[in-house]
Amino acid sequence: MRNMTKNIVSAVIFTISLFALQGCSSGLDPDTFSVELSERGYSRSSPMIIIRSNDAEPIEVTNIIVNKGQCNYYGVNQQLNFPLHFKMGLIARLGLRQCSFINVVQVDIETNRGNVSYQFN
Repeated sequence: MRNMTKNIVSAVIFTISLFALQGCSSGLDPDTFSVELSERGYSRSSPMIIIRSNDAEPIEVTNIIVNKGQCNYYGVNQQLNFPLHFKMGLIARLGLRQCSFINVVQVDIETNRGNVSYQFN
């Protein structure tokens, strides 16, 4: 009886851990977006991040995080109210605040279809 209970508990823990691992997977193809850095934005003094959708399917961007939240940004030609609704070719321009062009290392994009991260050197 004790071995049977131990086997059931082990099976339950194994099943739960499988579900937990699946939840951590982002699953979003990095080719969904193109992310570029521009040293000069419209004001010529602030750097800019340009995000373009490459996917034919509509996608909602629920959050954008620059350098794990260490760089603030604003919408250059539009107000950024999340979620942002992207279709193929749509661009969002983010002006950086308190963060220079050469300091941008990572841009994380969270969407309704998963998350994706872009690295810069």
